[in-house]
Amino acid sequence: MIVFDAHMDIYGFGGKLEKAGWLRALDEGGVPEKIVFVGTRASEELIYHEHKRKVRAFNRKFAAGWRANGTFLGIKAKIEIIPADEIGSFEEGLRKAVEATGKGRSGPVGINVDVDVFEGIGGCQYNEKFPGKIRKFVNEREGFARENGMRIDGELKKEILDYAEFVENELEERGLPPEINEKAVGKILGALGGRLAFFHVTEYDDAIDGNGEAEEICNRLLAAAGPKKR
Repeated sequence: MIVFDAHMDIYGFGGKLEKAGWLRALDEGGVPEKIVFVGTRASEELIYHEHKRKVRAFNRKFAAGWRANGTFLGIKAKIEIIPADEIGSFEEGLRKAVEATGKGRSGPVGINVDVDVFEGIGGCQYNEKFPGKIRKFVNEREGFARENGMRIDGELKKEILDYAEFVENELEERGLPPEINEKAVGKILGALGGRLAFFHVTEYDDAIDGNGEAEEICNRLLAAAGPKKR
């Protein structure tokens, strides 16, 4: 699997199939053999393993806590990461990811592109407004609890608000430029030939895609993949 995503979505949710846990479900079933994450942001990668690239001190501490709690433990597949701050374009990331699948191999390759891998676009949940939505949710729930004489779980509230701060900081980190060279992408995918099993574009939300930028990116990606694989 080649997965373009700001996050390493291999979380476990107690057997539930979630958008952030579908890879975990596949992994538990013994596939895929290898997952190549592309465009992952620096703070998110810290949840998986330590690195020395620059992130805010709060995010380094927050990520270390999740890592220590075993967030990504038990993964069977080999993991390789091509972080966003080490590549200059989607096409460069795709080329490197295809190379990472192994020269001379004949096994199938699935490609999933999460729209939030691109920096600064609004057509997905994980955008600059997301931290504010988290804080608003917490405040509304806290108000409801007080009005109804319910106990407020202060520890849980702090955990959620800390996550909002982590997200806010992470969104400042470099993502992939929101540009697609359709011809170049098509050429790389074409070289995979029959190995390309599918090409997905996920987590696009037209309701918040105000200027249509994310839709344009999705259309270019799907056009490059061709009608048979998308």
